[in-house]
Amino acid sequence: PMQMQMGMPPQQGGVKLNALKAYMPTYDVQEVKLDKEVSKDLRALLIVQPDQAFTDNELRYIDQFVMRGGSLAIFGGALKVDVSGGSPSGAAVDTGLNKLLDKWGVSLQGKVVADAQCGRARMPTNFGIPIAVPYPPVPIVTFEDYQRKHPVLFRLDQTAVPYASPLALNDTLKNDKQVKRTILAQSTKYAWLMEGATIDLKARERWEVPKERQSFVLGVALEGNLPSAFAAGPVSTPEGGDSGAASPISAPARSEKPVHVLVFGSGYFMRDEFLP
Repeated sequence: PMQMQMGMPPQQGGVKLNALKAYMPTYDVQEVKLDKEVSKDLRALLIVQPDQAFTDNELRYIDQFVMRGGSLAIFGGALKVDVSGGSPSGAAVDTGLNKLLDKWGVSLQGKVVADAQCGRARMPTNFGIPIAVPYPPVPIVTFEDYQRKHPVLFRLDQTAVPYASPLALNDTLKNDKQVKRTILAQSTKYAWLMEGATIDLKARERWEVPKERQSFVLGVALEGNLPSAFAAGPVSTPEGGDSGAASPISAPARSEKPVHVLVFGSGYFMRDEFLP
């Protein structure tokens, strides 16, 4: 097997991804500090469930890596779920990843998709024996035939996507003939959004289900010669304005060759506590 290298920014919040590394023995997975150019030796950069903000420079280094032909996968980044203490809750976080993704027609929203087609969770009872109840914050996503033809989902029928944020799609690249966008995962049409300053995610017997429900996009692949998210823009200042100066972190206006970018609304399914 070919030894390929993949980079990941240092895991925030002590997230453990040992199981993921064990599943990919032909890859050398290493941490990457985004304080300088990402090594061209790396085939792909994985960002899994970050919950702290990336700096402008860090986002530019990610953009530069992609523009030079690197692959990028972003799993989550708009939501932080606290599972400590037995009653999980979620809160929206702004990691700044949308500054990058917006320019490519996708953005992560800090809400939780709940679906009637879902996994189960153990709920404590007065008798001391927990019972399994349906748990909508873990949608079970079924893949359509056209999606299963995509290399990312090869031979996958369905998967659980815990604590997923919906992806909003915009038309930034609508008329861009050099980029192809494929929706890889969506909830059923019986899904709804949970939102608020603190989103209560503990298991319960009855969930408040709104009358109006719909399908939400949970995963997208972008392929082709992507435009740079930053190439033309001036550097922003900490105060939020433009400094007017060009950034020393340069990137071509378009990727030098066709690239692959994968965006999923959750990275929780890759963490040790969820992987079998």
